[in-house]
Amino acid sequence: MAFIQSEFRAGWQTIDVTPPVGCYLAGYAARTEPATGVYRRLFATVVAIDDGGDPAILVSIEWLGFYDRTEEARRRISKSTGVDGNQIILIIIKQTENRFLATAGSCLTEWNLQCLWFGGR
Repeated sequence: MAFIQSEFRAGWQTIDVTPPVGCYLAGYAARTEPATGVYRRLFATVVAIDDGGDPAILVSIEWLGFYDRTEEARRRISKSTGVDGNQIILIIIKQTENRFLATAGSCLTEWNLQCLWFGGR
């Protein structure tokens, strides 16, 4: 049996992506007023892995989703890192009734995008 030696590099970063007080939030259709406070901070964690050939990025974020901005998120991450968009995985972490659910993502706002690209507020 032959073994292939390969060097892996990995790194990670966690940033606060809590929307600012005063913005409108998704997730509850009857909500008609903007946020008046923060109950719990929200975070994004990015893991980058490179085997010397095909680097990959995993973004785990505590939002409801990327929705119609999934491809824009991948494109902007790809542009700023040089990693192919097909190697970028977006995962949404949702909290419901004291449980966390993870889904592969497809509500980004321009503020959220700036937060991701520049490491927080």
